[in-house]
Amino acid sequence: MVGELEAERGLPVGRIRFCVLVETAQGVAEARSIAAGPRVAGITVGGEDLAADLALPEPDPEMLAPYEAAVRLAAREAGVMPMGYPGSIAEFSDLDLFRRCAEAGRRAGSEGGMAIHPAQVAVLNAAFAPGEAEIAHAEGLLSAFEVALAEGKGAVAYQGKMIDKPIVDRARRVLAARDRIAARSPG
Repeated sequence: MVGELEAERGLPVGRIRFCVLVETAQGVAEARSIAAGPRVAGITVGGEDLAADLALPEPDPEMLAPYEAAVRLAAREAGVMPMGYPGSIAEFSDLDLFRRCAEAGRRAGSEGGMAIHPAQVAVLNAAFAPGEAEIAHAEGLLSAFEVALAEGKGAVAYQGKMIDKPIVDRARRVLAARDRIAARSPG
């Protein structure tokens, strides 16, 4: 239906993509195939619905973390944005708890999250954006790596630690996130 609507409106078919929520035990079990869908741009767990489906008394972040991890792994495998945080999107009255959940999501590998209340937006932006120290570290690390490569060195160190491909890739992701945020910022 979306393809038909795109065609009717003169949009390229396939242009519209979705961020999807996995909200059932079956959805978690099928997260790999869901994430691989051609219109999926990002995927996350719907904590409230999943907690209900799993008969949890509430969407406790600790209890939801393994399911969130499974969905995040499926996102990485499919090459789509892993989103979310353990806990409830409905938590808008306790923004400190919401912040801790969002920060836990970022530490676990998520790249963003969803909000249901305007007060949550600033919390998500702060939790998922790289900080100044993180950006400075990534810039310095990549600079040291490039200098070492230019000098033909086989081993590279930065601030007393070995630098290899996974570490360089992480630094590049930090700067890519910074650049995406800067490109979307007004002014």
